[in-house]
Amino acid sequence: MSLSNRRILILYGSETGTAQDKAEEIDRMCQRLRFHTDLDAMDNVKLNDLLQDYELVCFVIATTGQGHFPNSSRKFWKDLRRAKLPPNCLETPIPEEEPLPPRYTLSVRLSDAKGAPMQEQADEARSSPDFPPPLLLPHPNVNSAVVISNKRVTPSDHWQDVRLIELDVTFPLVHGMAYEPLPGDRVVVYPKNYPSDVQKLIDLMEWGSVADKQISLGAQSPNGLYPAENSTLRDLLTHNIDFMAVPSRSFLHKLAFYTTNVDHKEKLFELVQPDASQEFYDFTSRPRRTILEVLAEFYSSKIPYEAVPDVFPIIRGREFSIANGGKHWKKRQVIKRQHETSDDDAHRDGAVVYRLDVLAALVEYRTIIRKPREGLCSRYLKNLPAGTPLHVGMKRETPPPNGSISAERPLIGIATGTGVAPVRSLIHDRMRSLPRAETVLFFGCRNKGADFHFHEEWAGTEDLTVVPAFSRDPKDPEQPEPEANPAPTPKVTPDIKKTTEKQAINGSSGTSGTSGTEEQSATTEPSVVVYSYDEGKNYVQHLIRRHADKVCELLRKDAIICLCGNSGRMPKSVREALRDAAVSGGFCKDPEEAEKRLFDEKDPNKVVYWEETW
Repeated sequence: MSLSNRRILILYGSETGTAQDKAEEIDRMCQRLRFHTDLDAMDNVKLNDLLQDYELVCFVIATTGQGHFPNSSRKFWKDLRRAKLPPNCLETPIPEEEPLPPRYTLSVRLSDAKGAPMQEQADEARSSPDFPPPLLLPHPNVNSAVVISNKRVTPSDHWQDVRLIELDVTFPLVHGMAYEPLPGDRVVVYPKNYPSDVQKLIDLMEWGSVADKQISLGAQSPNGLYPAENSTLRDLLTHNIDFMAVPSRSFLHKLAFYTTNVDHKEKLFELVQPDASQEFYDFTSRPRRTILEVLAEFYSSKIPYEAVPDVFPIIRGREFSIANGGKHWKKRQVIKRQHETSDDDAHRDGAVVYRLDVLAALVEYRTIIRKPREGLCSRYLKNLPAGTPLHVGMKRETPPPNGSISAERPLIGIATGTGVAPVRSLIHDRMRSLPRAETVLFFGCRNKGADFHFHEEWAGTEDLTVVPAFSRDPKDPEQPEPEANPAPTPKVTPDIKKTTEKQAINGSSGTSGTSGTEEQSATTEPSVVVYSYDEGKNYVQHLIRRHADKVCELLRKDAIICLCGNSGRMPKSVREALRDAAVSGGFCKDPEEAEKRLFDEKDPNKVVYWEETW
């Protein structure tokens, strides 16, 4: 490509930092090729400026969940899909190696944005004495919050620590109006490093003489870095710098230039070579080795404190779905007294306070490294004491159908683990409305006595049926085995409502396969498809197929489907189960029609289907 000037704009859309790291790598490569480069997040650039000022633009996007665009790129992507764009204004993209679900592939996305065909894929609590100080950072668009409680909701001997954290979040009143949460909204929490880890880093880098002196970052601070006023180096390391992250290629590449040991320098350069992907993975991602551990291993590396913002990654906010709604928000208004003054004009009318619940599964695991691994935010939340002041952000995308009109339609909720949080918020929202249609919740977890979240609350919730799947519990010994040659009986549609109490207490019958104890015989019961990875288990997809008649009954009443949980195999398996249930229950005549009615966005008769996975 011939260019009148060697100028390139590199834009990234990143949720976890993967795309940003790759974009920085491309930026350095282009500079070596004598390009003048500009690097920024996609939503920070206006499309009109892009088309006028640049002849060459490179987009680096790492999708999130089931192939969704990251938050930092969605506004720009909508602009890019405008019909008035010149045809073929986008050149060929080169995606990363990991495949996306077929319905989310980049070739499909690109066709919406008038791009060229795609090339072949490229390679690629309880508060601890050491708890971080509660310094509030000036992140944009944050709200003041206070921790009300932090309770573990799984047994102490359970392998996973799940926390229910209550926050009082304050929203300013402007002209008598304030932000009002909706089901599906997310709270953004900004974790911090522990002082003992900060001191280890200071000692390793020999920054002791400057650690507590005020530092100036200048005008070229990285995107996402919002230090507190008059910050010291120690403050920056505690509240802004993520040195407990797994190192990226770009970090190791930068580190090599601050290493005096020849062997260390050679090893670092070897790890970042494009043909050393496996070695890089084995050294970093596989053991989940942290930056702090890497610096201890390459002890000859001494990074100047002035280079900290350029070399180290920035702490990102972690998003958690709101787990409550309706009257459980305990909304209250705080009126500002006339004699009070404030420099913040946004609070001149007072504020509204909402009690927001967060259900968080803490990340704790072991690798080949002896020391147990903990996520930065998980460790922070684990010891977050009541009374701690916070700054939290609020994120909203497309909320699930909510409000009084939507409450008149049945709801089929499908959730696994902590994915029950947004569904619970929606159920709370529906409880405010009358008339109100019924809700059926298919909930999957490991054990009835460990992570059956909110089961006591469900027992007293009106118009709600919970059908639980306990994937790791042994089969109920009182459950009779199916007869080898059952006598033919008339097909009976299971009345889920009548068995709600039994199901909520004992779990849904059956574990997997075609063995079932519904009121139907083996000759009339809808078949349960078992795949190799879920054989012998009891997952929500099995229950959806078993209760196909009930699912179709609700679909005929214009039901809303909401799916929430992990973005691994579960969403695909549930979609397949819904498709099978729609056919076996008589809502659709064949799988092709079911696929179209349930998931085809272009079908005018499509069922309302909302999904949030992570």
